[in-house]
Amino acid sequence: MFPRLLFLAVASIQVIESSGADWNQHLGSSRNGVSMETNLLSRFTGELPKKVWDYDIGEGWSAPVVSQKKAFIFYRKDDKETLDCLDLTNGKKIWTHSYPTHYRDSFGFEEGPRGTPAIDEQQVYCFGAEGTLTCLALKDGKEIWSVNSQKMFDAKNGFFGMACSPLVFEKNVILNIGGDNAGVVSWDKQDGKVRWKATADEASYSSPVVAKFDGQSRIIAFTREGLAGIDPENGRVKFDKHWRSASHASVNAATPLVESNMVFLTSSYDTGATLLRVEKDKVSAIWASDDFLSSHYSTPVLHDSFLYGFHGRQEQGAALRCIDFKTGKVQWEKAGFGTGTIISAGSLLLILSEQGELVLVKANATGYSEMGRRQILGTGVRAHAALSDGFYLARDKRKLVCLDLRGN
Repeated sequence: MFPRLLFLAVASIQVIESSGADWNQHLGSSRNGVSMETNLLSRFTGELPKKVWDYDIGEGWSAPVVSQKKAFIFYRKDDKETLDCLDLTNGKKIWTHSYPTHYRDSFGFEEGPRGTPAIDEQQVYCFGAEGTLTCLALKDGKEIWSVNSQKMFDAKNGFFGMACSPLVFEKNVILNIGGDNAGVVSWDKQDGKVRWKATADEASYSSPVVAKFDGQSRIIAFTREGLAGIDPENGRVKFDKHWRSASHASVNAATPLVESNMVFLTSSYDTGATLLRVEKDKVSAIWASDDFLSSHYSTPVLHDSFLYGFHGRQEQGAALRCIDFKTGKVQWEKAGFGTGTIISAGSLLLILSEQGELVLVKANATGYSEMGRRQILGTGVRAHAALSDGFYLARDKRKLVCLDLRGN
């Protein structure tokens, strides 16, 4: 009936402060699935990669994040949404924070949180499946403030609950809410007071990013209706682009990718992908097609002017593809690969498949080149992984695992 979806997606240039190799938010410190780490295993052989530790967790599609040698994981267990802070090197719990939840999924899928936490300076921001936005102290998990966005703005659950990953930029904590004249909302990151509301769009399963065009910062949100470019100071919509399937049983799930003055959007449900140019808050299309890289829920990554991602519906057996970013031309396809999530690190693609396999692939526009695979989790994996100082963290419905991917 309705397909399985995820909140995850690809993103763009982001400016949350981070130290070293922190993976401190949705899709990493640059919010685009790209890591600057290069000293990693070039292939999987023998017993490599090695598992450092694992940790019991509950339900959820929230991805792990890492900051200041600490790992954070957000999940649901015993009708509570819980954030645990762990020592990155050994997986031992440092602190935990939880609160009650009553979310029930209309289609019987996961009932844990979908949104990935964001870490900014000494604070952690979490967004639960029922719309609870919480700010915690990084050092001890003490609650600083909390709001119920669903009640505040009469926001709906949508098909699979509320799923945005917080974006922290300057004074703002920004979320795609889909409330009553509150499609995108900013809260003050220090006290939780509403700073502004923008659009009347329903919520998507995409998370916003921030980028600069012509020297001006813009929040780039991919709502259920399409693209919105928002002034982060006052919430004014400076440009927009309708990009939505004609089918009611559909969502936009992939987060926008921004490169220079170009914005890439991708969706499924006979919608497809488009590359847009933004100049002086005006939008024009460079290309658009449902035949290039139509992502059901996952996040393409950009490496050396080529996009790597999943084309096609999850339940129909998606293909892994490489396309030319500026033209959309398909360079190669690995049919039947299935869906997953991707981290780009140097010349490597770290692909976590929905079946729980970690697949190492060269980022090569001339053809598919696999450098090894390992079963590291159970099946039904939807959450993105994290990579920090060579430690690779990934989760399924029961476990968070940490692997050592450091090369010699």
